[in-house]
Amino acid sequence: MAYNFDPATVVSLFLTFLQRNFGYPDYTVIDDGKWHRFRTAQDHGGEKSGAYFVSSDDWPHGYAKDWRTGAEMTWTFPRDKLDSSARGGFTEKEYKALLEKSRQHHKKLMENLALEQANASIRARDMYNNFPLAPENHPYLVKKHVRVLGGLHYYKQINSLAVPLRNINGDVVSIQWIDKNGKKSFFAGAATKGVFFAIAMDTLKPDMPILLGEGYATMATVYDVTELPCVAAMNCGNLHAVAEALKSKYPQNKIIITADNDTKTQGNPGLSHAQET
Repeated sequence: MAYNFDPATVVSLFLTFLQRNFGYPDYTVIDDGKWHRFRTAQDHGGEKSGAYFVSSDDWPHGYAKDWRTGAEMTWTFPRDKLDSSARGGFTEKEYKALLEKSRQHHKKLMENLALEQANASIRARDMYNNFPLAPENHPYLVKKHVRVLGGLHYYKQINSLAVPLRNINGDVVSIQWIDKNGKKSFFAGAATKGVFFAIAMDTLKPDMPILLGEGYATMATVYDVTELPCVAAMNCGNLHAVAEALKSKYPQNKIIITADNDTKTQGNPGLSHAQET
């Protein structure tokens, strides 16, 4: 049965859903049932931590996720947005059958996304392994007064640092790029939630704390001061997921969060996420 959904209404309702729940600032939503990346309220530079799809097949439905924080939500077209004649044109059983088709479509897309992320991680790992160690005189390192630590590599063609992001088993699954001006971005398509950059974790002993913070420069500085194992979650929204991963593997070690104090940013996300974690 066709219900003649107005495409503009579908897009408008889904856009409102994205803005309300993810701080989505753009005004272009593509209704094609495919994955599209978007900037969240916490993204910087060229980062796009959000992903969504929306489709009008069967019954209009969509989904969005912030891969930085793990927040995710599904959306379905509100039945009360149909006119009264269309609303009464099908039974409750038919309506539930349409919703089930939407759920199956969602499941298939999530499986495809997981596969795409796994493939992206393989590409990231291969690239990282073929890069040389980063030079100590890279402009970003000089500006931040930090040195090369934790297997920091270098992508000469784009003059960018390649920060290895690992899972809790120590496997490189993604890369953060940092160019000469300090602009940061993540390896396209690879997962970011729960992965991290690590310094001296191989020296960890049961009586040692793990120091957890946000970026490379911050934790490289903390390591130089403390000489204790340090972990960078790469952004405040990832602190909680990384802390959980660390605690699951190292339950005997205290985790100390070295929070960014974002006094010039509304809501002070660095401090608030650290306190929440």
